[in-house]
Amino acid sequence: MSRASSIPPPNGPHEGRASRKLAIVVALVVVLVFLHQRADMARMGELDPTGMLALGFVVLGSYTIGQLAAVLRLPHITGYLLAGLFFGPSVAHAIAAQTASWLGMGPLPAPFDRGVLNASVIEQLSPFDTLAIALIAISAGGELKLAALRDGLRVILCMIAGKYTLVMGSVTVMVVLISGSIPAIALPGLEVGSPLAAVGLGIVVAAVAFSASPAATLAVISETGAKGPMSRAVLNTIVFEDVLVIVTFVVGKFLAATLLGAETESVGTYLAQHVGGGVGIGLVLGLGVVLYLRFVGKELMLFLVGVIYTATLAAEQLHADKLLMFLTLGFIVGNFSKAGEQLIEKVEQLALPTYVVFFTIAGARMHIDQLQATLPFALTLCGLRFLSIFIGAKTGARVGGAPNTVVRYAWLGFVAQAGVSLALANQLMGLHGSRGAALGTMVMGAIALNELVGPVLFKLAIGLAGEGQADNGFPVDASPRLSLPDTGSGSPPRSGSLDPRAADAGQEREA
Repeated sequence: MSRASSIPPPNGPHEGRASRKLAIVVALVVVLVFLHQRADMARMGELDPTGMLALGFVVLGSYTIGQLAAVLRLPHITGYLLAGLFFGPSVAHAIAAQTASWLGMGPLPAPFDRGVLNASVIEQLSPFDTLAIALIAISAGGELKLAALRDGLRVILCMIAGKYTLVMGSVTVMVVLISGSIPAIALPGLEVGSPLAAVGLGIVVAAVAFSASPAATLAVISETGAKGPMSRAVLNTIVFEDVLVIVTFVVGKFLAATLLGAETESVGTYLAQHVGGGVGIGLVLGLGVVLYLRFVGKELMLFLVGVIYTATLAAEQLHADKLLMFLTLGFIVGNFSKAGEQLIEKVEQLALPTYVVFFTIAGARMHIDQLQATLPFALTLCGLRFLSIFIGAKTGARVGGAPNTVVRYAWLGFVAQAGVSLALANQLMGLHGSRGAALGTMVMGAIALNELVGPVLFKLAIGLAGEGQADNGFPVDASPRLSLPDTGSGSPPRSGSLDPRAADAGQEREA
């Protein structure tokens, strides 16, 4: 069957397929609840079988919910996030408490009271975080081509400068204002002696707000098959920003500790360990992988997984930043190895099941109660960030001489937040007692909103810019996937690569 014939008509009925997918999800939930209870009864000592049970559910159930999201024209990762949120502990606890209240009975039995993806299951599935972050960073680093960077570096730097100036300024001012100097708008739990002491905390919060999500960006690009100046500029800018985010967060944390009178290590030492160590280890790993590809080049999937977990262990022991380490590895392999394309293809083959689990777990880690407690402040933070990105990215792109599609739509690609933002927000919650907890809760609520809305906005931007595969004259397969469909060559194509027929159609239009 040809690829085109397997794609349903654009205006064909979707209700039947959506109903079948929904029935599959419901059946999976019923079976899982039964097996979950049996597994709880079968637990022996430290042996907990519910983690593997939940993993199977995540791969099947969340994948199907991602398909349902596609029927509604939403990105698949939005479906994965919503699946994790619904089956996680936060929503389950709220539903169980409300149901028990309505029925006038005691607490509901497990897993209704703590969710299918409860804290224990999330902890058991946490190794997927390591794999997902590494795959995200390697893919992003591999997409940073020297030739493309030379052509687009001015645009990238101008957009970063515009966004950075506005986000850092507006969010820092917001934190100072809600730190207690104006009691009517003070954030509960955030009492700081003076506005100057709040500046350091404001810089930390602003650094988290400035960060975007390479994971969500890559997932949407792969899903839509986007290829063009706008999507490329968004991805390259986000990758560059990660270094600036980490440096700013470290400096802000140092200033906050100093102004609040807390003990801290030297900022130079911290940056040398985290940033310098991450880049240094990445260079060594990249050269090692290049040599392996040149002289061995076999069992790449097994080799890749082994490198990821071994390098992660080494980075943790040396306090090096793992994201920068894998970014550097991907950049070296993508630019200095003729066989680098083979490794990136293996990365993309691992991406789909890993991303399904990663984003579902991210959704399960969202806390509805935290969002409710700080909703006005989280919405204000989201609004300031959104406005700053809109003005800063558009102004920077215009000053940098970017194409019209970049100026008009690229800002929509910087809204999503996920892995890096969540990691930094977790660190923030552990700083300075109740102050860090209050700010961390507010930031977590804002990230949850950006996490759900951001991928939808970026997919919209790709459609408006005409950079998706369907927009380039070749329809995208309706099935959910984070890597592109097989073109018949025996190996999956690279992210964002176009079918030859699409390229021919584009050349004809240009002619």
